[in-house]
Amino acid sequence: MKEPKPNLVFDLLLFSFVGAFLVAVVFVLVLPAALPPTDGAYMSWGLLFDPLALMVTSLGAGIGGLFASILALIFLRRTDLNRTSRFTYTVVVATVVVIGPLFGVINLAAAFVALFLSVLYCKRRYPLAERVSQITE
Repeated sequence: MKEPKPNLVFDLLLFSFVGAFLVAVVFVLVLPAALPPTDGAYMSWGLLFDPLALMVTSLGAGIGGLFASILALIFLRRTDLNRTSRFTYTVVVATVVVIGPLFGVINLAAAFVALFLSVLYCKRRYPLAERVSQITE
């Protein structure tokens, strides 16, 4: 089996970390909806600029990016990253937005489950063009 090209590895790492930070920002914006109405400590945008919340969010996004990059390197090496990234970002962000107000912090686990399932789906659904021609011949 051939090793992936260096630019492909960079693309997969970029895909993973951009997605992790996108999900982290959406998670922070959705998190106040899960708080009790009497907890008026932060509005959505205020939580983004709190130094402690920014540090914890960045750390969590970095760790999430590492897990996502491992999944991407294993499953997405031979897929169309343009379509895969759009589909995966949409599924994971939608999961965070829908589950976040209902369950709070638990939606991070749901986001990883959604990431895993969408990556598996994309592996089968969006193969590279040269691989499609080999399969159809």
